[in-house]
Amino acid sequence: MKRILIFFLSALFLVSGCASFTGNIKSGILSYNNKPKKGETIYPWFVSGLNKHEAPHGVSINAGYSKIKITPLNRVYLAGFYPVRTSSSVHDDLWAKCLVLEDMHHEYVVIVTTDLIGLLPDTINSIRKKIKPFVNPEKVFLTSTHTHSGPDTMGLWGEGLLFPSLSDGKDKKYMMMLENKIAGVIKSAMKNRTRAKLRFANGVSPGLAVGRKNNLPDETITTLQVIFDNLPLGGSVSLVNFSMHPDAVYSRYVTADFVYFLTQKLEASTGGQVMYINGAIGGVQPSILGWMGAEKLGENLASNIFKTFEKYTIPASSTITSKRIFIKVPLKNTLFRIAHVLGMIPDFRDEFGNVDVELNYINICGAKVLTVPGELFPSIWERLKNRIPGNTKMLWGLTNGELGYILSRYDFESGDHSYHASVSVGPDMGERTEDALLEIIK
Repeated sequence: MKRILIFFLSALFLVSGCASFTGNIKSGILSYNNKPKKGETIYPWFVSGLNKHEAPHGVSINAGYSKIKITPLNRVYLAGFYPVRTSSSVHDDLWAKCLVLEDMHHEYVVIVTTDLIGLLPDTINSIRKKIKPFVNPEKVFLTSTHTHSGPDTMGLWGEGLLFPSLSDGKDKKYMMMLENKIAGVIKSAMKNRTRAKLRFANGVSPGLAVGRKNNLPDETITTLQVIFDNLPLGGSVSLVNFSMHPDAVYSRYVTADFVYFLTQKLEASTGGQVMYINGAIGGVQPSILGWMGAEKLGENLASNIFKTFEKYTIPASSTITSKRIFIKVPLKNTLFRIAHVLGMIPDFRDEFGNVDVELNYINICGAKVLTVPGELFPSIWERLKNRIPGNTKMLWGLTNGELGYILSRYDFESGDHSYHASVSVGPDMGERTEDALLEIIK
């Protein structure tokens, strides 16, 4: 019976249209340090920044920023594409970055980006317990860029395709290190708060991504720019929101994919720091592939973002608010249940067979943000976007969880997106998410 279950789960990865490498993890003691090292640690960023020859313009806030490497120190199972793909080397470091924004009434949001495939609710809850002594967990928004060349942080890419049994692909020591480092980078950013200016930049970056039937990619690029007041020559953090899967590269190298090249070029252009949050990436893939493709995509996106800085917007509001709700969605995905039976993922269902889905509506000085714990299809985002007031609108996908694709019932049942439907909580997920978000933005 177990072999039959293994066959079904392996078939899921076969239809993803991605290639595989065979590999294995050698047993042994790993040398992970579960706490950030002194010095290497978290380092708050204080360097020369954006528009250093002019006085910074924007609404006044308090802000803090820190970052820390979360690159695996040993061979790990890589997340995305097929299982049984292990890392052979590191192309570029992975990072956890944290930006705290606080208004003059001491209302705040804590934004964390990680170069990871995604995090399941049990990991999110574990991190929340660690940070509770120094920050309100409800104000923390933990996102993942969704790189397909980082460590398996969900447990779905261990041995299984060419092996007699399936296994959890997560490295427990790495996960412990990861949780501690994320908690540490949040604590550091909270401590480093200082006076700053906030402004927005909006534009488009066409032709970089391709979508699926009835789901054209959202080509909007939105950036929140934080410019610190009291640092030498100014210091900046650019928080970029765009929609495209970071899976241009297929290899055994650890890499943040196009996000790495985007960050390198934009940081060189601004002299500041860059954070990246993905938007409605359901079925949205890069238009060109490979290492050269990732480099071209990242650098083109960086150039288009930098152009938008010429026409930045000063926020009309100086207040920050956030509203969180949970909805219940029936888990009807048999493959998710099989994965739980095989010990690959925890069981997230309540006693009635439902999954708790966290949604948020954030107002950052007039910039409106919706968050979803997964990969929202563009058609849903387009409808939501048209109902959100104001000019600066963002969707933060894979935020406070990764529960797979979020499709409308029409797309789920159309037969045009069979793979995406197979990696979704169920046919009710999209409709209930959209209805709840429409209600929360009223």
